[in-house]
Amino acid sequence: MKHSRITTLAILVVVVSTTLLSQSITPITIHENFKNDYLTSQNSIDIWPTNEWQVSTPEEQGMDSSKLDDAMEYIVDNDVRCDGLVVIRNGYIVYEEYPRSRYNSFTLHRLYSTTKSVLSALVGIALDNGNISSLDTTVLDFFPDITPENPSPEKEMMTLRHLLTMTSGIEWDEHSISYSNLANPIGMMSRNESPPQYFLDRPMAATPGEEWVYNSGGSLLISYIIYRTTGLMPLDFAFEYLFDPLGVENANWLTDSTGMHSGSGELFLKPRDLAKIGYLFMNNGTWEDQRVISSNWVNQSTTHLTEDQRASSYIGYGLHWWTVPDLNLYFTAGLYGQEMYIDTTNDLIVVFTGSVPVSKSPPWLGIMNQYILPSLDSGGNSVTTNVDTLGLTIMVLVVALPAIVTSVYWIIVSKKIRTS
Repeated sequence: MKHSRITTLAILVVVVSTTLLSQSITPITIHENFKNDYLTSQNSIDIWPTNEWQVSTPEEQGMDSSKLDDAMEYIVDNDVRCDGLVVIRNGYIVYEEYPRSRYNSFTLHRLYSTTKSVLSALVGIALDNGNISSLDTTVLDFFPDITPENPSPEKEMMTLRHLLTMTSGIEWDEHSISYSNLANPIGMMSRNESPPQYFLDRPMAATPGEEWVYNSGGSLLISYIIYRTTGLMPLDFAFEYLFDPLGVENANWLTDSTGMHSGSGELFLKPRDLAKIGYLFMNNGTWEDQRVISSNWVNQSTTHLTEDQRASSYIGYGLHWWTVPDLNLYFTAGLYGQEMYIDTTNDLIVVFTGSVPVSKSPPWLGIMNQYILPSLDSGGNSVTTNVDTLGLTIMVLVVALPAIVTSVYWIIVSKKIRTS
């Protein structure tokens, strides 16, 4: 009898825990369908910050304000050089702080490499407008007037897509030497009398598409491609087709030696206006009743296409956007801590601006994990959550369930979101 009861209890535990586990991972297994349905539903929303963002309390939008306060307390207590933090949920600003006195909501902040993600949006619009026929157009086709040194079949294979995914194959190393050093290749390219010539003269180090190497030179070259295909300088093109529809009135974009706006990292925007671009992507490329950029481009840009060879494999790279595919999270990243995180599942946009020294890594992702994401209330106005808290607890506790699936899932999620 004792043996029978134990056997029955064991069977019940396995059945119940398996059922609960299958329920807990439902948001992951239906993730892509949910994303598409959610993005489609956003086309009918009536909250548009074209003139100004509306403001709400965190609690009204299903967030815990005390955890957001804790995030700012951590920043202040640890003397983190955060210039601004803007949290937007369901189309409302729910939290905004500028802890350093020289910055406020009206300050144009240099975005550094977050510029690359805005540049990518311009490429998508040029593609939608027919200015650019295909991402698979070879780079040399855009520059028929340039005869590069070190010609090779590999260089002739290099396409605009390769530039956007950082897989051009061009020999390039901008991280082994300080950006302030005159020998850094992006600085040398920017000062060259012909930046496109400088880039195209460099030898090939790999076949295009085979290796991921961070390359700001390719981004600067894309600025020239936008000009050559649209007849407009990047900033003028941005105002006409991106900034004006979103109500972005002020921007500055520094130039290289020839006067070309540099797509590598020289754009200045207000944090609130950067968030508008995030909101555009959140809403699948639509703004009010206007299609600003195609949904196809939004999906391509923010889809995990290439592995970042310098970081963990769960971080990927799309078309000048960073991705965390298992969490449906994508983000921009710029020097000194300019980052914007977009969580489409939770209708959440978080913008950080900073002056974090190069010697220190910006702690924004840790703050996202420890404070901002845990502030989400799965009740309230949340559409859903990335990870079901009960399901995650069960995955940790029920060791009799398939160990491989459980451990892999827990490793991925526990690094990014602490929900337990």
